[in-house]
Amino acid sequence: MIEGIYDYCHRWCERCPFTSQCALAQMESAFPSGEPFEDTLERVDQMMADAQELMLFRALEAGIDLSEPRPVPPEVLDDPLRDRAMLWSLDCYQWLQRHESRALSPAAREAIDVVRWYHTLVATKVARAVAQSIDDWDGYGHVDAAGSAKVAWLGLGQMITALSEAYEAFGADPHTLQILLDTHALSHAVDRAFPAHRDFKRAGWDS
Repeated sequence: MIEGIYDYCHRWCERCPFTSQCALAQMESAFPSGEPFEDTLERVDQMMADAQELMLFRALEAGIDLSEPRPVPPEVLDDPLRDRAMLWSLDCYQWLQRHESRALSPAAREAIDVVRWYHTLVATKVARAVAQSIDDWDGYGHVDAAGSAKVAWLGLGQMITALSEAYEAFGADPHTLQILLDTHALSHAVDRAFPAHRDFKRAGWDS
């Protein structure tokens, strides 16, 4: 197993070459296919309880008090890059709604699959990077911000490739072109805001 390989991955296990070396993928694959919902719920409840117990133990070790919830700083919620990523994700969703039924060729269907997967992942990773860079309460935030930004930036690269294919597949569609240009712009914005992502090494992926 590669320790921590799942910390900064794209979570697309079906396309990942490291599932046999990933503890999270192995744990998720242990879920029986077609089991009753009640059994699945019970299993998830146990996983959450185990995770909470481990989190409390680690917090105690580090001298962190988790008894009081910490409010989100207002500058996180008002951050322009975070807002930009969220609006971009919404635009991508609307693009999917408009073009999904038109994806007839293999290239178009692949583009749809990639956009569907990454448009939410990128937005949440940008939001996390912003939050961790602003509210570095545990001294690790700047590291996590770089890792989260790297996942977002790599996802945007996948999106650019997919949207370029979609632009060809859908006959130079202006809506697709606009989303493609916006994706390029967001990629540059993430790179400028979090330059440390370039040197961030993800366990298993970059070493």
